[in-house]
Amino acid sequence: MNFPSWHCSSRWFIETVDVAFQDLDSRVREATHKAFEQLIGQVGRSLARHLRSLMGSWLVAQCDSYAPAASAAVSAFNAAFSPAKQREAIAFCRVEVMAVSCS
Repeated sequence: MNFPSWHCSSRWFIETVDVAFQDLDSRVREATHKAFEQLIGQVGRSLARHLRSLMGSWLVAQCDSYAPAASAAVSAFNAAFSPAKQREAIAFCRVEVMAVSCS
């Protein structure tokens, strides 16, 4: 799978993913995280500029009541960040994470 127009459509995609992370249908949430993991493999560090807008919802999604969706969210997070970088990534987005957790 190739994403040649990532930079052109990235804002739209990130907003769509953020909404899908919270979809009422558990299968949509699970599929979104699986697709997101594939995207991470393609875009790599280009994701960094959108990280703050995604991190809060992404962390909440890892606690999804539907276990397959939560597992897919954790898997995508692990694909994006090595264990050594995970804490750093969350700290980088701490204000946005708190905004999501307080809403």
